[in-house]
Amino acid sequence: MSPSRLAPALAALLLATACARKDPPASRPVDVLVVPVVQMDVPVVGEWIGTLDGSVNADIRPKVEGYVLRQFYKEGQFVHRNDPLFEIDPRPYEAQLAQAEAQVKMAEANLVLAQANYNRVRNLIDRICQEGMLSPVMEKKGILGDVDGRRPGDVTVPVWRANKGLAIDVAVTTPFSKHSLSCKAPCESYAQSKKHAYYDEDFKGTAFEFAALVFETTGGLNEEGLGLLRQLFRFAAKHQGIQLSVYCGRAWARLSCSLQSSVSQCFLNRSGSVAAIEKDIDFVALNF
Repeated sequence: MSPSRLAPALAALLLATACARKDPPASRPVDVLVVPVVQMDVPVVGEWIGTLDGSVNADIRPKVEGYVLRQFYKEGQFVHRNDPLFEIDPRPYEAQLAQAEAQVKMAEANLVLAQANYNRVRNLIDRICQEGMLSPVMEKKGILGDVDGRRPGDVTVPVWRANKGLAIDVAVTTPFSKHSLSCKAPCESYAQSKKHAYYDEDFKGTAFEFAALVFETTGGLNEEGLGLLRQLFRFAAKHQGIQLSVYCGRAWARLSCSLQSSVSQCFLNRSGSVAAIEKDIDFVALNF
């Protein structure tokens, strides 16, 4: 086909194609929100990243250890002084309390027994003074004036020598205590440090002399106490009309029985077996 014929044909084809196209539909109007203009204050808001710190910061530390059973507060909750925060398992502490209470009761029982043992020896010294017609007075008060806690006269002889009376302080101690084990003569050490050092100065210028009669649970006796007992035995033997050696034998037997009975009872009350006795030989001292 010649170019002169081709041109009209292409023009007719393009015209036909253009006539076949449709016009696009008209677009919908856009919705626009309209509000009335009002004059007002508008808050200015800003956002920043920061860290908060309380005015009072408190670290929560338990005073006791244990397993936590409950928590009484929530995170971020306000709490006040003395508010409960946690509940700790009380069972271990209840067991410790029960054990401590049992030890207190045992100590109280030992104290009662020790007092009874001490009274037994004191009463025997008083009996010996009575047999010697010395008119003894037990637990005489007011020897050093009206002062609480100073009672040196367990057994007091109103007239002893040089128109002066004698205040006898009776004590029973054990040589197996920690302090006594380091002493060569526990009864002498106890008489000097616990008795004479405490009372001698106050007896100066009074109507009484002072003497410490200290027994050991093993049978020992301080030198001063031994000399005092010899004098008491002489008085008692003379007034009872008994030979001195016979009276001394009987009196020493009574004293020995009192001491040994006290020691045996202490062992039985404090421990229930030989093994326990060997383990706990340092039993409570009967110091009064």
